[in-house]
Amino acid sequence: MRTLMIALVTWFLVAPAGAGQEELKPFYGTWGGSAVAKNRDSKYFGVGTRASTIIIAPEDQGFVIKWTTSKDGNTAKAKTATLHFVPAARPNVYKAKVNGEPADGKPYIWASVEKKVMTLYILAVNSSGGYDLSIYERKIDGEEMEVRFRRLRDGAPVRIVAGTLKRLK
Repeated sequence: MRTLMIALVTWFLVAPAGAGQEELKPFYGTWGGSAVAKNRDSKYFGVGTRASTIIIAPEDQGFVIKWTTSKDGNTAKAKTATLHFVPAARPNVYKAKVNGEPADGKPYIWASVEKKVMTLYILAVNSSGGYDLSIYERKIDGEEMEVRFRRLRDGAPVRIVAGTLKRLK
């Protein structure tokens, strides 16, 4: 598994090369809705709902994505993340402007766009030396965005969240 992690990081450690924005245009806007979260204990404790808002906008040659998620509609405990991406040397691949060294506890982040699916990856080495990989898939279907989040620890699923958002702006 560690070999896979090293291969993935090495594959995406490339310099920006200036890609086009056409593949990103369908994603631009503000999206909102809800999703259902499942984890290893869902069969015992049930599932939870997540309210989510995502904003994706052009920025320089890449894009910025900001998302806010609240568990069971509790906005007082909402979590917000903002990531800025620049083009990598490969077409339709973007890397975060700020990236870390996974082996030192800092995640490496990249995104890819294939047709109408944007996939964002966050790779980190956990305290036991294994890996955590978060995968955010966002698929455009007209004025809706299907979202799917998966968190894997050493290849085993930890959490899955899926739902549909609607274009707000």
